[in-house]
Amino acid sequence: MIKTGASKTNGLKVAPTITAYTGTQSFYETYYTTSQVQRAVTNPGAPGSAGILGGLIPGTGTVATPPSQTIITETDTQQKQQQVKQYTLLAASATLPITYTVNKVQFTLTPYFIKPFNQVDYNSNTSMSGLYFLFTGGVGVTF
Repeated sequence: MIKTGASKTNGLKVAPTITAYTGTQSFYETYYTTSQVQRAVTNPGAPGSAGILGGLIPGTGTVATPPSQTIITETDTQQKQQQVKQYTLLAASATLPITYTVNKVQFTLTPYFIKPFNQVDYNSNTSMSGLYFLFTGGVGVTF
């Protein structure tokens, strides 16, 4: 950007960059299904009855009544898991590397702004959003 010094080797360079990170997220999604199920429950007959089909009670000469049935409705809840894989935008970042060179020494400072997408707080199982800022700095010497 700017060259200085007698041989024009000293200078300042700024190279802004915008980057998009994409990829496949793979996770498990839990969901519940609820259904109503009807069941037949057999009510037992009189004590000493002759079983399901009825018949004579031995030694009495009386006919036993067959057991009756009652229909009940139960709620059945099942937990199911489904693996979800989707290709999506994971994050976006913007950087502004600033490099200043003096003879053989190079000073670099790079600030980063990072915006992740589809972030989940695993403690509360809620969606998170935020913008993150960080920077790196360094010194390099050319031989």
